[in-house]
Amino acid sequence: MSVDCQRIQDAFMFQYEILSFFLVMSAGIYLIWNQMGVATLGSIAVIVVITVLNIIFGKLQQNYQSVILALKSSRIKLLNEVLNGIKVLKMYAWEPSFTRKLLNIRSREMVFLKKVCVVTAFSMLFSVHSPFMMNYFILLIFTLMTSSSYLSANKVFVSLSLVNTLRFTVTMVPFVITGLIQMLVSIKRIEEFLCKEDLKPDNVSTSINTGYAISIEKGHFTWNRRNPRNTLNRINLRVGEGKLVAVVGQVGAGKSSLIAAMLGEMDKVQGHVNVQGSVAYVPQEAWIQNLTVKDNILFGSKYVEKKYRRVIQACALLPDLAILSAGDNTEIGERGINVSGGQKQRISLARAVYSNSDVYLLDDPLSAVDSHVGKTLFKEVIGPEGLLRHKTRILVTHGVHWLPKVDLIVVMDNGTISEVGSYEELMQEKGAFSQFLEAYLLQEDEEDSEIARIKDDMWEQLECVSDYGLSADDSDVLTRRQSARKMSTRRKSRFSIPSGRRMSYLHPVSESSSENESSGLLHRSNSARRLSTHDKVNSLQKLHRSLSEGRILPYDAGAEEEEDTGRLIQEETSQEGTEYADRKYYYLIIYTILGVLQGIFLFMFAYLGLTRLINASGSLHSSMLFCIFRSPMAFFDTTPVGRIMNRFSSDIDILDDRVPRTFRLWAIMLSTLLVILVVISVNTPAFMIAIVPVGVLYFIMLRYYLPTARQLKRIEGVTRSPVYNHFSESITGASCIRAYRAVDRFITESQARVDINSTFYHAANTASWWIGIRLELLANFLVLAAALFSVFSDTLSGAGIGLSLTYSLQVVIALNLVVQSVSEMEMNIVSAERAEEYTRLAPEAEWIEPGSRPPLSWPEVGRLVFKSYTTRYRQGLDLVLRGLDCEISGGEKIGIVGRTGAGKSSVTLAMFRIVEPAGGKIEIDDVSISSMGLHDLRSKITILPQDPVIFSGTLRSNLDPLQRFSDHDLWTAIERAHLKDFVNSCVGNLQYECGEGGQNFSVGQRQLVCLARTLLHKTNILILDEATAAVDVETDELIQKTIKTEFRECTVLSIAHRLNTVMDYDRIMVMDKGLIVEFDSPQKLLDDKSGVFYSMAKDANLVS
Repeated sequence: MSVDCQRIQDAFMFQYEILSFFLVMSAGIYLIWNQMGVATLGSIAVIVVITVLNIIFGKLQQNYQSVILALKSSRIKLLNEVLNGIKVLKMYAWEPSFTRKLLNIRSREMVFLKKVCVVTAFSMLFSVHSPFMMNYFILLIFTLMTSSSYLSANKVFVSLSLVNTLRFTVTMVPFVITGLIQMLVSIKRIEEFLCKEDLKPDNVSTSINTGYAISIEKGHFTWNRRNPRNTLNRINLRVGEGKLVAVVGQVGAGKSSLIAAMLGEMDKVQGHVNVQGSVAYVPQEAWIQNLTVKDNILFGSKYVEKKYRRVIQACALLPDLAILSAGDNTEIGERGINVSGGQKQRISLARAVYSNSDVYLLDDPLSAVDSHVGKTLFKEVIGPEGLLRHKTRILVTHGVHWLPKVDLIVVMDNGTISEVGSYEELMQEKGAFSQFLEAYLLQEDEEDSEIARIKDDMWEQLECVSDYGLSADDSDVLTRRQSARKMSTRRKSRFSIPSGRRMSYLHPVSESSSENESSGLLHRSNSARRLSTHDKVNSLQKLHRSLSEGRILPYDAGAEEEEDTGRLIQEETSQEGTEYADRKYYYLIIYTILGVLQGIFLFMFAYLGLTRLINASGSLHSSMLFCIFRSPMAFFDTTPVGRIMNRFSSDIDILDDRVPRTFRLWAIMLSTLLVILVVISVNTPAFMIAIVPVGVLYFIMLRYYLPTARQLKRIEGVTRSPVYNHFSESITGASCIRAYRAVDRFITESQARVDINSTFYHAANTASWWIGIRLELLANFLVLAAALFSVFSDTLSGAGIGLSLTYSLQVVIALNLVVQSVSEMEMNIVSAERAEEYTRLAPEAEWIEPGSRPPLSWPEVGRLVFKSYTTRYRQGLDLVLRGLDCEISGGEKIGIVGRTGAGKSSVTLAMFRIVEPAGGKIEIDDVSISSMGLHDLRSKITILPQDPVIFSGTLRSNLDPLQRFSDHDLWTAIERAHLKDFVNSCVGNLQYECGEGGQNFSVGQRQLVCLARTLLHKTNILILDEATAAVDVETDELIQKTIKTEFRECTVLSIAHRLNTVMDYDRIMVMDKGLIVEFDSPQKLLDDKSGVFYSMAKDANLVS
């Protein structure tokens, strides 16, 4: 979108020069033939050879450019994933591994960039050196075939003028071919994208009056048609209007895929799907736009106050809005950085409710919220008494306690519907559903009393319909649970957090999200401005129009060639008779030597200049990448990912391609202009009188134009960023946009942003026209002055006058291109400054401290001590931990709880030194963690983070990027993480390619992959940072079971989301406002009725 479209646009602006090529060449050769006769064949041969060579060079460039663009895409894709998961990357101490991956891609990219440099250098040699070769062969043939005659001034300067005309046309060939090749490569890439298979409109029909809101008949669906195995098979389902349907099943059974099939997001292999009416969709991972909370809920709908208030109240958003700085007008940051996962899910649900659609597809929206919040959402929104009670609702859920309240239950098993029916019907069948239900009801006691009573009733019903009854163990479990409940409601061993206070930390978003000094380089767009009817001037202006686009090849040969050529011919044609005949071979040899030397130096300049600049770009990229990985998390919290990506994509591309191109143009044209002025001044000293006033005017115009052009370019760059942001956001939420049928609205919004950007793009081009017209006027004045001074000179011969006029005509193009190249160079060099800025970022502490490395066996015990520990996220902010003092014995299990903003997650960040202490210290086994390198510390602590981060690449590389474990170790961890069956079903097993962000895994499967990763890197200290907050109940159970068995001897710190998971821990740390307010066993904390822990339990209706 950013590179290919721009290249196509630029190429079309001068491809019409191909038409003039044949006309100019035909007329030029005809006129030269009239002057030089058969000697013109030498010039024609040079033109043919150079054209053929340029075609060959163009083909090579096409191949190289295709590979370069593919490598750039791969590098940027990986970097984007790394930046989005940078916190987890730092906690795992994986920065060196991903640095090597990125640098490996970059090194392959630079190999092809250098190949392009070699091709460009040869192309520059043959095209720019064409004047010498054309003149040389004309002179050689003419001299050898006409031994008695000599070159007159008339013949020399007419022929030289005509050769210059052809020279500019030939010089344009590589520009045209290069632009054409780049355009063809970009068109091919876009064509490949556009030709990819679209979602078929007939995947889902929307017939009305069918009697069913949703109907699927003999449906077979797949995510990838190349995969011989379908994802869903033999799907038959009919859902009546206004019904509430629950979809249940194990992890990976196909529940989310069934929702996708109803949306038309999956390929329909066979069968028929019909959805009647409008659709609202709530995905499992909430999609939130970078807009205000209100705009996210409205989603383009008209604002109705009463309706809006009712929706946010039903979705339990009022307490959340109360603590946001601007209420529902608070802007949600990039990727929802300043709202919690539960808040994002409720905003997504509110968007669906407000849309007032006919059919609601809810993909497990209750898994990311607390049980009492889930109860509120089910009662007020989804359930038979909620706002959606008259709507058709398909609810994917693991909350089995809601199943008696739904109209229909669909049981998924391995991609098929195993059972369908009401709760009572499925209970009577005693099939897979009964077993599924039993597995959930035998879990640990429910923390909510109302839900617990529902589960008891379900147990009684299950026991009644069972032929065999419960096993002895199961009956014992049930008896103990019921006895515990009857004992005392005040002595419950479970609790949850009230919805009003159940919110994750609100992370600040940098208000300065626009780029500082954004300087996106734009190609110039100048059309022909013909101010002279002379053939040579027209040709010069043609070249000017091409080069003002900033193409990749240099403009002209060194001015030395023209000076030597002109003077030698002038001297030769001034000789008469025998003297000339005797010396013609002498001059021809000198001319040959000078031309060959010029070609050698020209190639050396092109090759060395290009490769050195590419090496400099590579060094800058490596330094920037290293500094980014060494930057503290505070940098990533305050810097949008898009801004960092812009440095590594747009700015590096400018340094790779446009800076070398612009530098060559600037160096050659500036030297050409200076030499032209010097030659004319030496030949016609009076010409210097005209240079002074023109130079003053030239300087004034530059002072006026350059700042204006620079600012226009920067504004254009700033207005381009929203275009990319909106496009990226739309791609991420494509399924939601299609479900709400808002595609046209998003296309219109994208077009509006493009229009704003195009306004400033057009203004920048108009400014270029403005300066171009005025510079050509000044250049024409200099040509007039040179002509007048030459004509009225008493000392100049005809040859001298011809020399002055020939050179003065080139001032027109030289002046204009010097300004264009200076402006382009100034714009491009800003990219180098922006990249260099990221090589001077303040680093975090050293990864390795050679003088204070801990023993290999550290920590042996896992004893933790906090001594008056204080910390803040960044300088200038308030303390988030205000003096922690506690001691945790080795092997002890600690649950960390507290209300929103209490500082729970800050403890995790402090343990990994993601934030550094403002005072005090943390000791592990009597060793201060501040005394060692970050990687020595982080590699010795294991964490299972809340957000499961999966990177592109193989499953093996995701589990073991450092390649330290054997296949046996990997399979052991996979089996213990309950993933063995899934991995065995994947193509390639451990070599199975994980999609970007792990999108080809379900959320539960991604969390289990992270669990396997944790088991591989097992240490004596484990931190669970709300690890099961965003997964379903079944995955939660699997994770908790594995943790209790595999880490039973380790010190465990668990930040609790589902609080029942920490009630059997040794002690509970209750935090409030950055302090430890209570720290004791769960039972003792509940006994203290004046304590914070008791009040939290009371707010959750767990104690009376």
